[in-house]
Amino acid sequence: MIMSVRRAERLLLEPAVRQCFEEIYLMPRQAPLKLINGTGLPGLAKAAGTTAVLVAPARLRRAVIGAAIKPGRLVADKDATPPISDEEILDATGASFHPTSTCAIGAESDPMAVVDAYCRVYGVEGLRVVDASVMPKIVSAKPTCRRS
Repeated sequence: MIMSVRRAERLLLEPAVRQCFEEIYLMPRQAPLKLINGTGLPGLAKAAGTTAVLVAPARLRRAVIGAAIKPGRLVADKDATPPISDEEILDATGASFHPTSTCAIGAESDPMAVVDAYCRVYGVEGLRVVDASVMPKIVSAKPTCRRS
């Protein structure tokens, strides 16, 4: 796990990749998805709040995200941050979750639809969603990928 994270870290810090984002965060073992996930009006409010945080000025964004992901932390930004330790990597290692049903399939006129019946993303030519995001209902077992 440490070797994999170190490789990802090197790739993310390459100048060509680094210019594509503001900061990198190390998430805790149990990601705080309940803070931003939800359905109905509460889900819409959480999504709006999350969007507001993500587009906020860097100082505010970092403070809010930093508080929400404790014991995770900011790993890399435009300023100097302490390097991530092997212990932090291992502390953040754990079971993964499989989000599903986040990209609704529907008619282009449906404001909630993200993709068409062939999983083509509306408004983005050449892009398809090909994972559990397009599943219309959450399954009762962990989604896995299987090749024939």
